[in-house]
Amino acid sequence: MPQKPIIREYVASTKIRMVFDASCKPTVTDYSINECMNPGPPTQPLLWDILIRSRIAPVCIVGDVTKAFLQIELHEEDRDAFRFIYKLTDEPEKKFRFKRLPFGGESSPFVLGGVLQHHLEKTEGDEKVKQDLVHNTYVDNVMGLTPNKADAEKFKVESSKIMEKGKFPLGKWESNIKTLNDNDKVETKLLGILWNKCDDTYAIEVELKEVETVTKRLMLKTLAHIYDPLGIISPMIVEGKYLYRQAVDEKKE
Repeated sequence: MPQKPIIREYVASTKIRMVFDASCKPTVTDYSINECMNPGPPTQPLLWDILIRSRIAPVCIVGDVTKAFLQIELHEEDRDAFRFIYKLTDEPEKKFRFKRLPFGGESSPFVLGGVLQHHLEKTEGDEKVKQDLVHNTYVDNVMGLTPNKADAEKFKVESSKIMEKGKFPLGKWESNIKTLNDNDKVETKLLGILWNKCDDTYAIEVELKEVETVTKRLMLKTLAHIYDPLGIISPMIVEGKYLYRQAVDEKKE
């Protein structure tokens, strides 16, 4: 009888660095792991809503859940969905599987959101802070929107206690109040948008390179790379799409 393959359990460690690409395919005709997964219903608040609320509140404080996905343990029967082959040049092939929820899986955001919602429903703590966490947590970013510095300091302390009860430590705090920051950076990314913490302003990054020849591919690539969930520079993007449409109608390379 053929021997059953040895499968080792894998827990992320600081000694091993790898990228788990669940969208990878052995060949173009095969299915990836992500294509075989049910992504589940959305459990995250709408990004647009969170960003608009962050513009209304006088004080904004943002924290990061440390290694959020890896804090969640997978059930034994679900671990085979995250098996992978690890092979170095001069070593025999080894098979592993994740014990923790990996980043990059199609269902990972749904699982993380569901676990955080369950934790916040079952954990005791300041109700106002819990409601802020429910409505203003996007993937692994938690946000407190308060009227003053005192309430922001309270959110930082209370939210850390509540999340720590579920083994979700918070860190990398950033705010438009200088004393609440964990670093001295003036500019940072807030849910993908460039945020100047001193001026408390948002900016949309548009990368325009000087090139000798402007191609349709370059135009389309530039437009696709603009991240503007609030539609702040929509008129400019529309103008760019119009120019691309004109270039297509000319039927030139």
